[in-house]
Amino acid sequence: MKLRQYPAFTLLWTASTVSSFGSYITSLALQLIIVVNLQGSSGDVAWVNSARWLPYALFGLIVGVMVDRLSKPRLLILSDFLRGVVLTAISVLGMMGLLTVPMIMVAMLIFGSLSLLGDAAHQSYLPQLVPRGLLAKANARIEQSDAIAQTTGQLVAGALIALIRAPLAFLVDAASYFFSALSIWRIKTPELSETRTELPPSESQAGGSPADQALAGEPPGLGQQILEGLRSVYAEPRLRAFAMSTHLWFIFNAMVGVSFTVYLVDSLKLGALGIGVILTGAGVGAVLGTSVTTRVGARIGPGKTILLSGAFDVLAFILIAAQSMLGLSGAQGADAWWQLWLPLIVGQLCFGFSLGLGGAHELAYRVGVTPPRLIGRMSATMRSINRAMIVLGAPLGGLLVAWLGFSWVFWIIAAGFAVCRLWLWASGFGSASYQDQPSDSLKI
Repeated sequence: MKLRQYPAFTLLWTASTVSSFGSYITSLALQLIIVVNLQGSSGDVAWVNSARWLPYALFGLIVGVMVDRLSKPRLLILSDFLRGVVLTAISVLGMMGLLTVPMIMVAMLIFGSLSLLGDAAHQSYLPQLVPRGLLAKANARIEQSDAIAQTTGQLVAGALIALIRAPLAFLVDAASYFFSALSIWRIKTPELSETRTELPPSESQAGGSPADQALAGEPPGLGQQILEGLRSVYAEPRLRAFAMSTHLWFIFNAMVGVSFTVYLVDSLKLGALGIGVILTGAGVGAVLGTSVTTRVGARIGPGKTILLSGAFDVLAFILIAAQSMLGLSGAQGADAWWQLWLPLIVGQLCFGFSLGLGGAHELAYRVGVTPPRLIGRMSATMRSINRAMIVLGAPLGGLLVAWLGFSWVFWIIAAGFAVCRLWLWASGFGSASYQDQPSDSLKI
């Protein structure tokens, strides 16, 4: 079986790639507007990031149940279109000089709510467009496209913002969401039968768990379905260890989001183009990671691949933390290259390589050990709690930067990433395999 035999996946992949490209432009433009245009601090960036992810913490579990009941394509189209509208509004207000940090927070709160719907629908929709045996390859394809978008998007964002005003850059992302909505609207392929939630007659007549009985008759209540989603993540030992490690990782990654770009602007005095060049290193690393992830996973298994990817997280921020202690904002010539640019670019390359190497296997393994009827709720549970960690980690990162400075925060991030992977290794996750069978015996 080959992915090109599934044209619906091609359309979803195209939509995801284009919107990812635009999103990397917005990510840089948003931080530069806050820090440069509005003279904001790491704390302001932190509060905007928290507003962006707060809907995941508040409504993620409920949305997971909704997604299991509603049409995924319609949710994707609606969320993409409305996100394009929100970004257009930010751009217009920015060009008029009316934008403030509180206004950006409100806009990001709305944007985050729409993204919650779109992300939940996307993760639940993909297994309905390709067979389970192609999920790892499909996820790797999407991850690789995202990595390419990151590579070019960060560089283009830096050049674009240097050439025009940052508010105009939001229009590029808005256009990407409108294109994504149109691409998904063109998907006409029916969902694969293997992902449907109906039980065979023999199972319906045999009773089974309350969840199975609910499928045969009246659907369970909202609270019961949320509890099912929680148990689908935390009842299985390996998935539970992976989930807890990932939640912790998101706290430290949130600190990255509120410290690294601000460090480049405030401490190193880099412009938009220079920042784009450095951040492009992560994109190059992600492309390299996704290009080898399938072969590495086939050779050593998904568990060991995920553990291996974590080593590059740690290495990335050891390099960045070491560079930040040198204080070389005024370095020139060869000194600037060897002591400033090289460690930052290589650090970003390692960080991107980690995400590219492990990302596809992380998602494919979670889906592979989850009963099809619970994929939406499992994804929503992981996603909402991970994003809740951002809501906690972003303000914490801003406070630590103000209290300890950038160098100490980067060392804390490196240590935190190391703890995450050591925890996962100690749990025995290294032996995780795609041969691990999903358990559909969850009882509420």
